[in-house]
Amino acid sequence: MRTYKVIIGSRRYFENSLTDEELHYNSFLEQVRIVDAVKSKPELLDSLRMENLRVENNHYQGIVEEAHGRLGSLIEDMTTENATIVVHNPTRVLHLFLQQKYNRGEIYYSEDKEQLPKLQDGEELRKSLENIKQHIIGQDEALAEIVKSIWYIANSSLSSPYVIMLYGESSIGKTETVREISKAFFDDKCLEEHLSMYHGLEYAEFLFGSKPNRRSLGFELFERESNLLFLDEFDKCPEYCLSAFYTLFDNTVFKDASYDVDISNLLIVLTSNFRTEDEIKRSLGDPIFYRINKLVHYAPLSKNAIHEIAIKNCKEVSEELGGAVSCEALYSDASRLISTSGENGRTIRMKIEGIAEERLLEKLEINSPATNPTSQRDA
Repeated sequence: MRTYKVIIGSRRYFENSLTDEELHYNSFLEQVRIVDAVKSKPELLDSLRMENLRVENNHYQGIVEEAHGRLGSLIEDMTTENATIVVHNPTRVLHLFLQQKYNRGEIYYSEDKEQLPKLQDGEELRKSLENIKQHIIGQDEALAEIVKSIWYIANSSLSSPYVIMLYGESSIGKTETVREISKAFFDDKCLEEHLSMYHGLEYAEFLFGSKPNRRSLGFELFERESNLLFLDEFDKCPEYCLSAFYTLFDNTVFKDASYDVDISNLLIVLTSNFRTEDEIKRSLGDPIFYRINKLVHYAPLSKNAIHEIAIKNCKEVSEELGGAVSCEALYSDASRLISTSGENGRTIRMKIEGIAEERLLEKLEINSPATNPTSQRDA
């Protein structure tokens, strides 16, 4: 009987789970190409049967769509009756094929599933919060709410995903917060998807996994190395795709056209530029709105926060320039250009970089056509 060793988890986990011998098993995708090359000569097929085979998750994307319905049979056609096959993140069709064969006693079967790391203890959490505050300026209340939820997840028996939406104006720390959370609580590992990068049918193909040989959210969730999923610019997702998130937010298993993925204990963080909770509800509709566990508002930057961010950016730009322009010189000019309200991280940085450019030009004694360091950027 054939022996199947199924490994569910990230690519790193898959590779680390294999023995040296298994790492050098014959590649399924390469074997498909060899068989295709001689399919006009069926008498040669028996001689090509392998005693071992390595089926990696990205191999599914290398075969034609029609072959996915008979993936299990295809593997058997390529291997001897006593072959050993390792399989990474099987599609739903392949997984069902193997389960049925095992239940009938026709194969040996084992399954190894990656256990993702859990959140840390209370003292580490407090230290992490203080560290995040050093990087995300002016949003202490929002950060406290997020960490409160993380601590709740760590101490509850919750199994379904927990969904947090960070909302507020652009460039005031939402995206940076998620990345700091990843560093502090998830070993700097995060599945990050930018929904604004998709257009038209790309949304549906990615979220619903329309074809088994295409990249999809289900495929990426199988590949994740932590239980943190970051969906940036959630407000850019078209209305006709929002139903994909019903199963993602509500269940311990996410199902798309090709995969069934365990998403137990997943922390899902959404960011958006919505200004109010009413706007969120109107734009997303009740079914999605009430599936979000917590809404965290990011307030416009205060005068003190703008001041802190300006100083921080002056130091960073000066260091990036190797001290060619001092932090003091940058701040002296910045204090006259940066407003005490209505600024965000991006506008502050642009103005300081514009000042740095002017200062560097002065050192070369080249006159700039711009009278205002930021006039060209603001045009």
